[in-house]
Amino acid sequence: IKGSFKMQAWICVSQDYNEVTLLKEVLRTIGVHHEQGETITELQRKLAETIEGKSFFLVLDDVWHSNVWMDLLRPAFALHETTSGVILLTTRDDQITRRIGVEHTHRVDLMSVEVGWELLWKSMNIEEEKEVQNLRNTGIEIVRKCGHLPLAIKVTASALASRDLTENEWKKYLGKYAGSQNMLLDEIEGALYLSYDEFYH
Repeated sequence: IKGSFKMQAWICVSQDYNEVTLLKEVLRTIGVHHEQGETITELQRKLAETIEGKSFFLVLDDVWHSNVWMDLLRPAFALHETTSGVILLTTRDDQITRRIGVEHTHRVDLMSVEVGWELLWKSMNIEEEKEVQNLRNTGIEIVRKCGHLPLAIKVTASALASRDLTENEWKKYLGKYAGSQNMLLDEIEGALYLSYDEFYH
């Protein structure tokens, strides 16, 4: 990616985003200084001037509202015919992709519980069949708590690797996330950044 595009940015948008903060984050990521107190219009203009005539790769991760692109970023990216690039957007809501008018949609299927469990124990290099069987029920609970997502399972495997291979230890770990729908959000986000960093270097 680094060799194909002059500029790259990975922006985690999330549900509660601030427009000024988001624009500043895009500018910061592509190495542009911004002043305190700049307005949305000023930041959009600065972004447009920066990308003029350049190629870019922009990831907008975890988009919950279409206006992130439609109203906030598109005006800056659409000003110049000489600007070309790829925008990769991740969202949980199909309606957002329709409103934005994306050219290509890739739907990610969730892993089955069995495949997720296999990924978990193999990622931890558990080789004893007895241990695999003893940890299976708790392991499947962990896979469900990870939302059946491969990256979440891999991150969890790394976190579990420092613990004893006992059902009790795993249940204690699982208990830390008892109140949340999805576990390890901060760790997963960090792993995504790491994956991106490795990907384009």
